[in-house]
Amino acid sequence: GDVCIGVLGLGRAQAGYPFTTEQIQTGILFARLVALVLDNINLYDSAVREIAERERAQISLQRSSQQQQTIDTLLRVGLENKSLDQILGDILDVILSVGWMKLVPKAGIFLMEKETNSLRLQTHRNLASPLLNLCAQVPMGHCMCGRAAMQKQIEFSDCLDDRHEIRYEGIEEHGHYNVPILQGKDVLGVIVLHLPHGYQRSADDEAFLLAIADAISGVIGRKRVGSLLQESEILFRQIVENASDIIYRTDIKGIFTYANPAALNMMGFTNEQEVLGKNYLELTTPEARHRLKRVYDHQYLSK
Repeated sequence: GDVCIGVLGLGRAQAGYPFTTEQIQTGILFARLVALVLDNINLYDSAVREIAERERAQISLQRSSQQQQTIDTLLRVGLENKSLDQILGDILDVILSVGWMKLVPKAGIFLMEKETNSLRLQTHRNLASPLLNLCAQVPMGHCMCGRAAMQKQIEFSDCLDDRHEIRYEGIEEHGHYNVPILQGKDVLGVIVLHLPHGYQRSADDEAFLLAIADAISGVIGRKRVGSLLQESEILFRQIVENASDIIYRTDIKGIFTYANPAALNMMGFTNEQEVLGKNYLELTTPEARHRLKRVYDHQYLSK
């Protein structure tokens, strides 16, 4: 108020005239008006900051929700009864559908081949034809995907820099996220995602991509275990079905779940389906059942 009064009456003060009552009242009113305006400006700025903060929080929550939904979708895709190639292709489709990452719709998944110590392009989406030949097999440490595998960390670029060792005539400017797929200390493969030229690196992007890589690691691990179990079952059947020894298997209740040809022949059956589901006590004489049960109970209890 003093400042405003001084400003309003500056000319009179310099001329040696005293302030009139009207001038003092006017100065006070003006001072109150200025204070009100300034206070409103501060309130406005505070409101704008609060709204901006709320918008950032809302965007962050939406992105977190979208990320979780994407990971959940990937996990469901990984459980589908499809080949590994089909599942990895479906996973790339899910990743490329994430709108907020601004990805170029070009991507690939490489799998590690320990025998050759190199990455093999397993599946892709929209990669240029020359790359399908040039990147069919990438040595460890070569180009950006090979570097990501060797260093076991994300390799990022916003342009075609010196690390892009694999090139072809007419290649378009672009960036890359190259994300290693790890299982403990082992490298299972690399996800390659194309980015627009000049794309800015983001910690949120990388945290999300590492979570995706972990999900893919689980999918690959389950598929390989399933494949090994299937191979083991095939080998088991090849061995026992050609054996001359009597080999059979029952569950804890004594119900047959498997019998090899030698066992079927001994029991008087010609087809495995004839014995599956039967209890072993059904296949002996009534007078021998009690003694036979004691033998098997003893084997079970003694493990």
